[in-house]
Amino acid sequence: MVNRSKKDAVFLIIEGESKTDNGNLREGFSKLLEQVLGNQNKPRIIMGNGKGQAIDLFLNTLTYQSEKSCLLIDLDGIENQKEDDLKKNDLEKRKSTVFYMIQEMESWFFSQPEIIDQYYGCTVATKYKNKDPKSINSPDQELMEIARKAGHKTRREYHKVRHGLELLLLLDAKKLENDFEDFKKLIEHLK
Repeated sequence: MVNRSKKDAVFLIIEGESKTDNGNLREGFSKLLEQVLGNQNKPRIIMGNGKGQAIDLFLNTLTYQSEKSCLLIDLDGIENQKEDDLKKNDLEKRKSTVFYMIQEMESWFFSQPEIIDQYYGCTVATKYKNKDPKSINSPDQELMEIARKAGHKTRREYHKVRHGLELLLLLDAKKLENDFEDFKKLIEHLK
């Protein structure tokens, strides 16, 4: 890996809350990427809020229009819907720098269900151990139900930002590369 100067900075725009009052998703993604990229080669992460806002930043902000910049968004669907989503969001010309969390970021947590058990103090890992995490419809809702059933006093409801940050910090990035093709391609692009 080659260390980048500031002028060679790669920007990674990610769908997700940019406000930090309930947790800092940018920090969670940064620590996750650091596992495989090291500290010197991490991209400059910009949280783009909702999907539409992140796409708008990526396509319409001069700073992010370089071929070095990339976008990480939820697909909100199954893997074979990527081409349709690229077309629908006018991303076809930049598709080599668009990467998806399939179906959502929470799918990553279900790919390593032991972290859900660890975080919520429950035992759901065996239920998800042999299930394809990309096939879970609305994984955020599934996580909400797990959190509710776990009944932990401070974690009764899944909170996308606060809990998302804490769960991102528990993920094994190497395992994510093996389980999610788009995550692997993102890492290759960032190297």
